[in-house]
Amino acid sequence: MVGRHAGRDLDSYFHGSWEAFEQAIEDGFDFTQLPDFGETMHNNIYTWYADTEEEKLWRPLLEKIEFEKENFDMNTNTTNPFFGKIVVATGKLENYTRDGIQMKLMQLGAKPASSITKKTDYLIVGEKAGSKLAKAQQLGIRTLTEEQFEAMLA
Repeated sequence: MVGRHAGRDLDSYFHGSWEAFEQAIEDGFDFTQLPDFGETMHNNIYTWYADTEEEKLWRPLLEKIEFEKENFDMNTNTTNPFFGKIVVATGKLENYTRDGIQMKLMQLGAKPASSITKKTDYLIVGEKAGSKLAKAQQLGIRTLTEEQFEAMLA
């Protein structure tokens, strides 16, 4: 359950340090104190970490990989309409890859998310949006086309 967004949150919280993350687990850290980390994700992290078969797969990789810091400039303009907002993108976008839209949102000071909740502020909709669009409409969340998103930035 730790995907792209939760992984970035963990990276940010532990300042990119695997050692700090591992020490937190050993100290019984409560992951539910992090935004969007519920009891299920908390338990899954501990279950994954305690699984010796899983460890045989990932532990040797730690000696062979080097963690790189994501390098991007944060927009300090707090007046853009997305600053501090929770934004989800769904469907195929014309001008952005999935990672590209996430990075753009972070640069704007938004918090990209992967699922729609009542806390979501905007849903950017591409082709074949699917169930996220239906849920956003059900919850009354503002939906934007890619063109509307770009126009709001102009």
